[in-house]
Amino acid sequence: MSSAVGIGAAVLVSICADFDWQPHHVLRILGASGLLTMAVALVIVPGFSLNSLVRSHGMTHRLAQWVQELPVSRETKALLVVLGLAPAVESLTGFGVSLFLTVSIIYPLCSLRKTAQLGLISMNIMPWGTLGMATVVGAMLIGGDAQKLGALTSLTSAAIYPYFGVAAACVVADEHRTKYALLGLALGSLLALSLIVSSRLLNVEAAGVASGFVVCAVGLWILKDGVVRIRQGMVLLVPYASLLGLVLVQRITPGLHESMAEIWVLSAGGVSLSPLASPGILLVLVALVLLVRKPRHRINASEVFRKSRKTLLGMWLFLVLSQILVQTGMLEVLAIQVGKVLTVTQMVFVAPLLGVLSGLITGSNVGGNVLLIDLQHQLGQAIGASENLAALLVALQNSGAGHAVFSSVPVILLLLGILRDESGGQAPAEYDVLRFTLQMIIGVVILLSVAGYVLARAMGVL
Repeated sequence: MSSAVGIGAAVLVSICADFDWQPHHVLRILGASGLLTMAVALVIVPGFSLNSLVRSHGMTHRLAQWVQELPVSRETKALLVVLGLAPAVESLTGFGVSLFLTVSIIYPLCSLRKTAQLGLISMNIMPWGTLGMATVVGAMLIGGDAQKLGALTSLTSAAIYPYFGVAAACVVADEHRTKYALLGLALGSLLALSLIVSSRLLNVEAAGVASGFVVCAVGLWILKDGVVRIRQGMVLLVPYASLLGLVLVQRITPGLHESMAEIWVLSAGGVSLSPLASPGILLVLVALVLLVRKPRHRINASEVFRKSRKTLLGMWLFLVLSQILVQTGMLEVLAIQVGKVLTVTQMVFVAPLLGVLSGLITGSNVGGNVLLIDLQHQLGQAIGASENLAALLVALQNSGAGHAVFSSVPVILLLLGILRDESGGQAPAEYDVLRFTLQMIIGVVILLSVAGYVLARAMGVL
């Protein structure tokens, strides 16, 4: 609804303010927004399908049981799930799908209120969720390189993960809070370091998955106090590990990804899409293998269609809105006018706030980037007359939108719905959960602002 109102307002403003409207603009707007929506659909439809199939196999339930049996304390289990397993799963599936697993594991360990808080904290891998979809789409919108955007985002987001690690420890620990706060700090720092390294050595699609598994493996290896049934756990993680392996093979094999990208290229409105290079193809392959191995299990097609339709419709409307602003020149004019008012230093502190607001409004990292990433890029060029500032503002937008998603109403409602199913109808009050996440968001804005200032100094922007 909000996106439809925004489209109407943008059209009225562009007409009343005498912005350039030509018939070919309509075609470019529809073409660009259609291709970008297709890029999202190629990932989320197979992603929802794979998750449906995995749940049909009972793997989610068995994985939750396996975690319950790990020879570590209750608090350590929760921290490993929040800072390791959940980020890995969310990086593969996205759109809150990891909450189905996270809630089923944490609820037997904690109260309803704590389970809700820990479940939402676990969503903060978001800049790498859905195989880096938000970063990939963001790079497409500004005509940039997704790998470079992911690498810089790993730096702007670096302090967020230790912060949420400490917060998760304070939530879950009833005793020895200092001990578990240090553990949360260490695991959060390990996740941040893994993202920095993997964003440079791997590709943006695989970075979040690999980093989550690194935290799980290293944390369990160091903290275990007994025998871990490694083989059982590996069997349950086969679908996720297989997908990670395929993504890496596709990107590491010389010329493979480039060749697949050139086979079929769609272009419209200044946007290009190579469907065969999409990670969604790999999601389909993994799902097909699972279907062949156990044909009695099925994908819940109606559920997949319902979830995908709602997500894609909302995404398409936001994309149309962003393309109206771009194609009519409204965004460029706005950037020029703001550039006359704000200094470079002021913009570095404003950018994280804009990113966070876009994530809260849209309830999606992809939606937040669609809404404001082009504006942030043009503001950087207008204010700093420098690609370094533009790149930094875009990374701050990517981080801000991603780390604010857990506070959005759609994600909170999704979590409470899952928790009611798990607990037999009980869940904390919505306002109580929202208040917790908004309090956490204050820390996110502060840390992103500090990171932006430090990086601006290091990059020679200030």
